[in-house]
Amino acid sequence: MQVCVYECVCVFTDEHCIAQYLRKTNHCPLCCFMFSMASEKTRICLFGHSYIWRLQDFMTKNNEEYGNLGFEGNEVSLLSVGEGGATVRPGPKCIEHFISSVIHFHPDIIYLHIGENDFRSMHHDHPSLVASRIFDLVRRLTDHVPEIFVSQLLSFPVAAEQRESIVQCNNCLKAAFQHTPTVQFWRHRGGFWNPPRNSLTQGCRRNLFDRRGVHLSHEGYIAYWRSVRVAVGKGRQRLSSR
Repeated sequence: MQVCVYECVCVFTDEHCIAQYLRKTNHCPLCCFMFSMASEKTRICLFGHSYIWRLQDFMTKNNEEYGNLGFEGNEVSLLSVGEGGATVRPGPKCIEHFISSVIHFHPDIIYLHIGENDFRSMHHDHPSLVASRIFDLVRRLTDHVPEIFVSQLLSFPVAAEQRESIVQCNNCLKAAFQHTPTVQFWRHRGGFWNPPRNSLTQGCRRNLFDRRGVHLSHEGYIAYWRSVRVAVGKGRQRLSSR
């Protein structure tokens, strides 16, 4: 008796047809169909610091409107790997500790957001060094992932004095990935750097960050969700054009 390599327990009535199929493929047809359906899903991994797990929390709590990045479940499989306080600097919170979990998922697209926490200490590393560590992290991932989007770093209101360092780091990242076809440096729209005015509040600027000035507000996560979704959508288009 021949056994499907997927070790399925499918039962068929037309033994002659199944025998013919098995001789040609060594797979049973139902198992192949289910596997092909699963393989058609685009595997997306959101990877980074607390913005990632908070984005996942936002999607979970508002699942009907924002769940699964707004994509159909039969089209996209989504994994979020986020660690609060994560850095690219070596240490207990280093993002590299989580690379194996990401690679094991076999993602088609990774959206990576990391780096801001490296500037929150008084004696932080030079922007070019932070950018270099992000570049090395991405280089390790490119052997396993066909499309990677590297988020620009955002300037936290609570750490406004580090704004120039973050700008320098973003410029380094943009230059580093400018000629890398499978890696895109992703610039956010929606007013994260210069919040647009809100017509509903008589011209006051929208508050995209929470009161602590570290994480995003509810309105901020809506804008962030939209930006990440656009990035992932572009990645899916690039994959389908290959």
